[in-house]
Amino acid sequence: MPGYKHGDTPKRAMVRGTISYLESQGLPVNKSAIFRHFELSRSQGYAALSVPVSRRNDPEWEETRGRPSKIGEADQLRMERILWDPAYEAVNLNWGGLAREAGLTTECNARTLHRNMGTMGYRRCLGCARSWTHRKTRERRVEYAERMLEAYPDPGTWRLVRFSGELHFGFGLDGRVRLLPRPGEKYCEACRGGQQQQQQQQQQQDQDQDVMMETPTEDEEGAATTAASTTAAAAVAVASTMTTDHPRDVRRLHCWAAVGYGFKSELIFYDDSTSPNSTGVMSMSDYCDKVLERVVKPWLDPTIPVSGSANGDGGGDGGGGGGGGGQAQMPPPPPSFVLEEDVEAFAHGGASKVNIAQQWKAAHGLRCYFNCLDSPDLSPLDTQTLWPPHKQWTVETLRDWDEDTLRQTARDAWANLDQDRINMWVDFMPQRLRHVVDTDGRMVPW
Repeated sequence: MPGYKHGDTPKRAMVRGTISYLESQGLPVNKSAIFRHFELSRSQGYAALSVPVSRRNDPEWEETRGRPSKIGEADQLRMERILWDPAYEAVNLNWGGLAREAGLTTECNARTLHRNMGTMGYRRCLGCARSWTHRKTRERRVEYAERMLEAYPDPGTWRLVRFSGELHFGFGLDGRVRLLPRPGEKYCEACRGGQQQQQQQQQQQDQDQDVMMETPTEDEEGAATTAASTTAAAAVAVASTMTTDHPRDVRRLHCWAAVGYGFKSELIFYDDSTSPNSTGVMSMSDYCDKVLERVVKPWLDPTIPVSGSANGDGGGDGGGGGGGGGQAQMPPPPPSFVLEEDVEAFAHGGASKVNIAQQWKAAHGLRCYFNCLDSPDLSPLDTQTLWPPHKQWTVETLRDWDEDTLRQTARDAWANLDQDRINMWVDFMPQRLRHVVDTDGRMVPW
């Protein structure tokens, strides 16, 4: 038998093409002869015919290749406990100090710790009002609050502000939709422990149900049916409560939006990909073309009709592709407004003074400012009081997972945001900033 070499990709492709052609023409196929012709062994030839299917987008598949993570789950839990401990709020921690305090034996780069932990600036629980704020973050928040109170001292001045930012929606197979939390938004240990207890109770109820339903007698059939109904109702009640472990997203949507007093923009979808592996990071060119030029520029000229609705009932995408629902003309915007931008988004141009985003704003006279870093409590788009509990909600089973259906689901959730609650949130902005100053920069719980 000849000494075959490992078949390269072109040879495997030619094997598949040859066999496909012969089969399409109804000609006899001698696979062994074809393998020999392309200098492939029998096992290599059949391996070339079985094209491996990528499981990257399979929600049940987990990556097992590569080097194991240097930071295990137990290490992350120890570091999280430190970041939730009020005693460490006065300590000027850095990533190296956090690793030493948590007792990590493996040396890790600060960037590795940052990727695993998200941010060290703050922690805000998605299940309760508990929070933790780093000392440097508190100092920065106090400085920001004092500066903004001087520029916007009363609710009337805040009514001219339009708060903008990027929203990321995740869709799970169980019908749940979530707004992806900020890096420091997690569940505290008490909320995680409560969820684990609920899961254990549900498992115990399921086991009891299995025991009761095994070979029931005629007299027990009625009782078993009643018990099954009761157990199912309890399971539904448990499932409707807080769930700390969101299932793996099978689709994601990335969009830009803005809200203000009496104002709600459309969702501007800037990323055509709905893959759960997409980072959703907006490029600066997309921000200038799809947001500033197409959406914000008409706001600067009251004579230009703007598509959408003043209270957010419309639905275009402004980002290319998709679309649903009709479009109505929105009343002209107020004579002046101020746009608040997310300082954490690179596309908004906050990292440098000379870039295309800053040049566009200067050329068109856009009045704007950047929000405070690590302060989700000071933006209505990130606050937990306007979104459903835990930033998660359940929708009806989707007919399909195409882009238009997902975008319409996101628009429906966006339309459900109560404009009156947004107005109230804006009017309480001065009190919110004073609370930041009075509490030495800590998070606002409301």
